[in-house]
Amino acid sequence: MNKLNIISLVLLTLILGSCELDNYQAPNAQLTGVIIDAGTNKPIQQDLFSGSVIDFVEQGFENPQTQSMRFHVDGTYANLTMFAGKYSIQAVRGNFQTTDKEEISISGKTVHNFTTLPYLRIIDPKIVKSTDGTKIVATFKIDNVVGSNIKEIGLFADFTSSVGSTLANNGQTKQAIGNKGNITTVYTLELKIANMQKVVNLGNEYYFRIGALADVAESKYNYETAVKIAI
Repeated sequence: MNKLNIISLVLLTLILGSCELDNYQAPNAQLTGVIIDAGTNKPIQQDLFSGSVIDFVEQGFENPQTQSMRFHVDGTYANLTMFAGKYSIQAVRGNFQTTDKEEISISGKTVHNFTTLPYLRIIDPKIVKSTDGTKIVATFKIDNVVGSNIKEIGLFADFTSSVGSTLANNGQTKQAIGNKGNITTVYTLELKIANMQKVVNLGNEYYFRIGALADVAESKYNYETAVKIAI
């Protein structure tokens, strides 16, 4: 057998070897749910980016690794590419009290909701355009649910309803608080329309959202639903 034939045989062997069937199992389960405020039974809203986290660990392996996924803006979550099996799961590093670690079984389309308390609740929110049309004015109160200091409050503007502290392309204003606050205190934040970024034409509609941040390690903003206003 000449050298060329030997090289061809080696290449053919490598090609056939690479064509062996993949014996790894494909993801065959889905996990969805929502994080719920135990006091109001409403979803706990989140930031779009760098929001609250769900840690989960698949059981049955030696030294299994912790994996993570994030909640969506409306407090829901979804992982559509999981493997059926038993998992430990916990909602952590968020705008709420960390949930207890739970053991759950996942197969097919599994739904698992978390119930806990948010650090803060925005109550009596109102966002309007001033009578002279020069600014957006937000007024609201804060229910300090767990009693930590309120670090700061904010009003955020963007052209999408996912607006928040991590998505405010059209402007934001913040105010430091540094105390526990009082549920009767009315807070006011104003955003001058002339200072809003990337505003091309007056008359466009934008979303505005109120948030408040608890002075807790790794805390995220607590929110109310964004309001759409034509400026």
